[in-house]
Parts: sequence; structure tokens; C-alpha cells
Amino acid sequence: MKKIAIVTASFAPISTPRANRATELAKEFAKQGCLVTVYNCTSVVDGTFNINENIRVVDLNIRKASIMKSSTKNNVTYTILDKGIILIRKLVYYFFLGSWLLYLLGLKKKLRFDDKYDLLISIGLPFTIHWGASLRIHGHNIARCYVADYGDPFSRGNDNLKCAKYFQWIEKKVIDKFDYITIPTYNAIDSYTWLKSSDCIKVIPQGFNFSEVKTLDYVPNKIPTFIYAGIFYSDIRNPKNLFDCLLKLDFDFCFIIYTVKGLQDSYSCIKPYIDKLGSKLVIYDSIPRLALIEKLSVADFLINMSNTSANQIPSKLIDYALSHRPIYSCTPNSIDLDKLISFCKGDYTGSENINLRDYDITTIVNSFFSLMQ
Repeated sequence: MKKIAIVTASFAPISTPRANRATELAKEFAKQGCLVTVYNCTSVVDGTFNINENIRVVDLNIRKASIMKSSTKNNVTYTILDKGIILIRKLVYYFFLGSWLLYLLGLKKKLRFDDKYDLLISIGLPFTIHWGASLRIHGHNIARCYVADYGDPFSRGNDNLKCAKYFQWIEKKVIDKFDYITIPTYNAIDSYTWLKSSDCIKVIPQGFNFSEVKTLDYVPNKIPTFIYAGIFYSDIRNPKNLFDCLLKLDFDFCFIIYTVKGLQDSYSCIKPYIDKLGSKLVIYDSIPRLALIEKLSVADFLINMSNTSANQIPSKLIDYALSHRPIYSCTPNSIDLDKLISFCKGDYTGSENINLRDYDITTIVNSFFSLMQ
């Protein structure tokens, strides 16, 4: 029976992209008969996870989180002071990694591997998960194979989170302790070849258990209704041009956004258009992914906004495909208004096509198994 260790910033019931990554991997490894130990940094104070008998969660209590959601009203406001705080946080991150540093300090103090493993997977973001794990595997025979699983690049190739150049030296030293890097998209390979040779960089996308997904019967809405789910970034995923196009539409529609309203940078991208669009714009806090997919399945179509950088992919794109609704894809600087109008009229020519077989969790776990051979 193979033994798997997963080190992660967060785990179920938290439903962020990287928490989902750790959770889905743990569940499928256990389903295939492995003994899985999850070293989880974030304790949830108001939620539980139904533990499989083959999954042991070691709660490191480095941070605490709540899965309770805030108000879904459109009246959240941010002041000039808040914008100043955002700038200060970016500066603190640039030089010291901000709150990410807490994971490094916590892992250095609390992470202790109590077994020998066939495979150890460190789940980043944040990068400090890899850094903390590397301190414990260096010089110790903890596992046969060590994998640093990335969602996004860290010190190079990430236009959204820029950090000081000395972190490139640190990242190289950290990743030298791992046998492989795994990344979600082929487009990002060039962002990692300075860390590892190309044969040690493996593309293993996000995996999903499709049997858990439930959709509702779609009935065309009375007015065009479309949904965006995810976070906006003022630097690389700014919806300004999309909103400006929506203001040009001379018919009724309903644009629904599921996002994390507490993230100031993201919400500040939306706020200027709340009054301009009025009842045509509805904003909700993010919800668990299975519940989200049900909501997506009754929309007329979905909005996918890619980053300006090809090194990262929107984390909700696979959820979109699982909802079986057409996907209107765009980039922040390239909005096809005529195509958007056609989608609103029910002509979904040019809908984004996703091959879901590439994201089946069984295939994903088998890809990790192959790294141990």
C-alpha cells in the first residue's frame, strides 16, 4: 500500500483552487488504496470535512479561517485609505512576502513528518509552502519522490504578484530539493525551465471527480443571463473594458458575478459600475464549487476572462465546462462586442471548448503515480 504525504496551505471544507487541488488529490489517492497524510496549515473554525478512512489530516494550526460568507449586497465600499492599504500590502509582499511568511515560519516550527512516504507533494500557492516543506525534507529520507506542485509562477513570470529579485535565488535553492515541478498548463513551461530541466517539469492539470457534479435542467432565461465566477485583478484581469462594452448594450440583461467581495483589489474593479449598470449587475460572494456549478448550469452562458499573461489560467474554467453551458472567452484588452451580442441572442458560435477528459481525477492521480516509477 503506497503512502502519500500532501503539504498544503488549506484543505476542505475551504474551497479555494489550491485547497480543491489538495482535497481532490487526497480523496482519489485514498480511493485507489493509498494511505494519505495531509499536513494542513489552515484550521477551519466553522466547518468539517468527512474524512475517508485512508486519509489522515494533521492540522498544524498555523492560521485559522472561517467559511462563513459575508453579505451579498452590492453596498461594499472602499475609500482612498483602503487603496493606500492595498499599496502598502503590495510593498510588504514585494520585500517580505507579506502574510505568506507566516506559513514559512509556522512550517519551520510545526511541520514534522512521522512516517516514510512513497510520494510527497507540496501544494503551492503560496510559494512558502514549498519553502517550508523543503526545510524538513532536506537531508532526510522522507519520501522516494518529492513534487512541488505549482498553480502559478512565483518569482518570475507572475505579473500580478511581483516580488524582489532575491526571491529568485531563494526559489532556485528551494526547488533544488524537489525531484519534479508539476504545473497546470503547457503555456507556462517556459516560466519554470530556469528552475528545473524540462524533463523534470510535468504538466498535470487540476483534477475533478466528475461523479460528484450535479447540474440543473437548463431553461432559457427571460432576459440574457450570464455569469462570471472568480477574482478580478487590476493588473492582469481587469474587467473595465468588458463593463464598458456592457454599457453599450441597448437591451435588458443580467450579469451575475460570484467573487470574494472582501478582496479589495478585486472588488474595486467592479465598484465603479455598480451604479452605472444598476439592476443589470448582481454580485454575490463566492460559494462552494459544487453549488456554484449548479448555479452556472442554469445561466444562458458564462464569461471567462483570461489573464493578460499566458502563464496562468482562470481556475474556474473547468467548473464552467462541467456546467455544460456555452463559454464566452475574452481577455482584458480584447472584448469582441459583436460576439457578445450574438451570445446574448443565443448564438454561441465560438464558445470555448474544453476537453474534460484531461481533467478527470483518475487520470491526474495516475500521472502522479508515474512520477514514482
